[in-house]
Amino acid sequence: MKSQVVDLLTLIYLSHFAYPVIKSFLCCLMQQHLTNIQRQKSEVLAATSSYYDSFLDVIEFRVCLSVFSIVLSFVVCLVSFLYGLTFIFALLACMDLLYRCVMKQLFA
Repeated sequence: MKSQVVDLLTLIYLSHFAYPVIKSFLCCLMQQHLTNIQRQKSEVLAATSSYYDSFLDVIEFRVCLSVFSIVLSFVVCLVSFLYGLTFIFALLACMDLLYRCVMKQLFA
């Protein structure tokens, strides 16, 4: 029993001194593991960057296409409005011309 207590106290005493060494070893091991993961991550990003750029191009094209369709709809509505307005002005001009002709005939 006494030897077990001494062994336990020795282990606690040695672990106090060994802790920084174990900690630095684990940190070094983790750093190597993280370096490996970061290398793999950069390889994956390098391999998929063209796909990502293509995806962004498609999204940008869709946005441009939708903006273009909205602008085109606006232009079509504006042209239709202007055609209608032109028709109304032409109709008013014809009515004015007809009115002047009738008035000229009446008072001539």
